Amino acid sequence: MSNTRVRLHFPIDRSVHLGDLRLALMTSLWAWSKDGILVATTDCPGALDDLNWLEVEPDEMVDAHNPIATAALVEALVEEDKAYPCFCTSAELREMPVAPRGYREGSLYDGRCRSLSDEDQKALAKAGRKPSVRLRVSDKTIDALSKRLNALVPKAATDFVIEDADGVITSEFAATLHDEASQTTHVLLHDSDLTHLHQRIFLAQALDFKSPKFSTIANVEQSDGESQRWMTISHLRDSGFHPTAVRTSLLSAGWSNANQDAVKKQAKTFKVATLSKKLSTIDLDEMKVQNSAVLQDMGNSDQVDAIFEHLARRGFAFEDRDKRWRKKFVDLVVDDLNTLADAEAMASHVLTSSVSYDKRAAERLRDPITQDLIDTFEACIKKGKTKTLKDWKTAFAKFRGQVEVPGRSLALIRLVLTAERTGPNLGILTTLLGEEGTRHRLQKARKYRS
Repeated sequence: MSNTRVRLHFPIDRSVHLGDLRLALMTSLWAWSKDGILVATTDCPGALDDLNWLEVEPDEMVDAHNPIATAALVEALVEEDKAYPCFCTSAELREMPVAPRGYREGSLYDGRCRSLSDEDQKALAKAGRKPSVRLRVSDKTIDALSKRLNALVPKAATDFVIEDADGVITSEFAATLHDEASQTTHVLLHDSDLTHLHQRIFLAQALDFKSPKFSTIANVEQSDGESQRWMTISHLRDSGFHPTAVRTSLLSAGWSNANQDAVKKQAKTFKVATLSKKLSTIDLDEMKVQNSAVLQDMGNSDQVDAIFEHLARRGFAFEDRDKRWRKKFVDLVVDDLNTLADAEAMASHVLTSSVSYDKRAAERLRDPITQDLIDTFEACIKKGKTKTLKDWKTAFAKFRGQVEVPGRSLALIRLVLTAERTGPNLGILTTLLGEEGTRHRLQKARKYRS
């Protein structure tokens, strides 16, 4: 094991989305390719849960949250004149030069609170102004940096907020503290993070911390053909995506060698230099294709586990169904699955004891024509001999041969069995309901007979 310690970088000021998790996966590959230690801090439990769902677990966890110690550090920076209280209002900040795109603050601070006397500060506080705390940045500060770190500092580097008026530290301050607490030696970021990376560098310098080595990879965007709203793991799980498909799709964004293997296994051949230098895209349409392939390639036992684990998460009750029935369910629906959520439609029809008809459906059931069709269909069901999908296909073929308008008649039978006008494959549905369950629903519909 080398001395390389790579810390996972998650945003603490917003929810974690697929772009953040793609960076986390690349970071994991990078750390393990160096035979290093993958470190995470405990401040983003949701992000770590998402990463765990993608089957990646950090080697080490570090508790970096200590608000009392952090407050003491801020106070020490002010006492040492490395930072100062800033009483500027939002209106005053808008008067200052506009900051480059990507900066945390919208303005380049002009330093007007740098030299406030104690009396001035007391007067402003008495007037009701709550100060933030800004770190001082000067030419002397910049010149003291190493050549490696100096190259990461933009020309427009001004004093910046490290703690807001409510006493909440910025994400850059938190990241600096986390780097120190976890003894991080390397950090992987997106190119866009370079815009505000200098804040971490200046903070580490002011606190006498050693900055880790920063490396970047190309930015990533999401393309789903409809919206640019970033997806989350929670959304994809609810939509029935499998972790292997999601992980593979995220790794494939910018890395042509990605495959379905575990991340640690793929790390053996990973090099940052092999990643695309251009903007990468997480393609959700391709993820659906990948997901379908993963589901179809799984063994039957794994398919059963995956599908019923998803159905359990979605609130479906199937405790009274034995393993044989569950296997039958999967065998009948798996060929049509792109996501696990596709199984929900059929489950909603067969994992309920009965159906509820709306007013319009009830009116159709009262029609003598519908009632005659119910009798005709039930007569096509051979008692005790309608068990397999082939048996039910034979029953439906016989039914179609005995009615004048087969398409319309089947639509009415679907309404009887599901209370819906469009819906699942009737052969699969009745196979899963079984003869008893099918006859039970036909009997309920007969109660509407005039």
